Amino acid sequence: MLLLGCTSQKPISSTQSSTEFMQTQGYHEALRSYFKGDYSAAIESCNNVLKINPNHDATLYLASKIYFDQENWNESSIYLLKASQADPKNEFITNEIGFMYSALGNYMKAAETYERLIKEHPYAAAHYFAAFENWLKAKDYKSAVKVLEWQKKVLGPSIELILNESRVYRLTSRPEESAKSLEEGIRLFPAEPRILAPLIDLYLENKESEKAMELLRQLCSADTSNGYARYLFGNYLITQGKQEDGEKMLRESVQLKGLSIDQKAEVVLKMNKAHGCTPENEQLTFSFEEQHPEAFVAHTLCGDLKILCDQPFAALTFYQKALAQDPNAFPVWQSQRSIARCVPSEI
Repeated sequence: MLLLGCTSQKPISSTQSSTEFMQTQGYHEALRSYFKGDYSAAIESCNNVLKINPNHDATLYLASKIYFDQENWNESSIYLLKASQADPKNEFITNEIGFMYSALGNYMKAAETYERLIKEHPYAAAHYFAAFENWLKAKDYKSAVKVLEWQKKVLGPSIELILNESRVYRLTSRPEESAKSLEEGIRLFPAEPRILAPLIDLYLENKESEKAMELLRQLCSADTSNGYARYLFGNYLITQGKQEDGEKMLRESVQLKGLSIDQKAEVVLKMNKAHGCTPENEQLTFSFEEQHPEAFVAHTLCGDLKILCDQPFAALTFYQKALAQDPNAFPVWQSQRSIARCVPSEI
């Protein structure tokens, strides 16, 4: 009898075939028990296989997985290392060992494991990133930079690599090198939002506002869904006397992601104070309330705008919504009473 899948041309003895069949059968029994959640039966089947062949890598890995699921980290680690010894060229198992070391806080050992994978699989970008992250956690920044240099030499520049370069330079208090890395990134990947955003932050930290604002303009064009970029650039344009363009950016920012509720409320209040009851302000204010129906400030802003529009009854509706959110809001009670005193017969 021959073992299915065997590539050897040599005849297999009946004893060999029977032994291998028992290993395969025992492994599948363990696997079935594992998927059923019967960990005791699964471990028992694993042990039966390992009595026949202590180097059965699939069974060793399965035993590690069973112990891992039971949060028995020590036993899980032992069997995982045994699986790697049984099949040292297995990329998946070696990767799991790197993850194990990292989860246990042994970041240096994890990084070294991923570097071994890099040597064996130099075109797998994930191994470079894993090694880099673990060197960072180990606070061995020199080794982290070496991994990036290694990656650049083999795989060439990428957006992720540039961001990691900038990151490690900032961690080591080298802002100029961080900026140079990002600037080179913009040259290689023009108008890339993931590079523009941290470079803008860096320029703002260094008080290079003109450079930052030029990049903000590019970011607003490159990432039309970035509300925070429009918020920053709109405020900047207003300080430069470009009121109409700045307000347009601010209005757009409220409709997009990236701003907090308070920042959105600030924009809505600014527009309502500046221009009063206009169709544009009504659209802006009510859309803000639609986005955040549970926000107290959204209802009060709608109520205040209705007062500006000389619609006190409509204002009452929004103030009542606000009081449902915060019954102790004295200024809102005061506004409601003022409306009631002005038109008592209609309330």
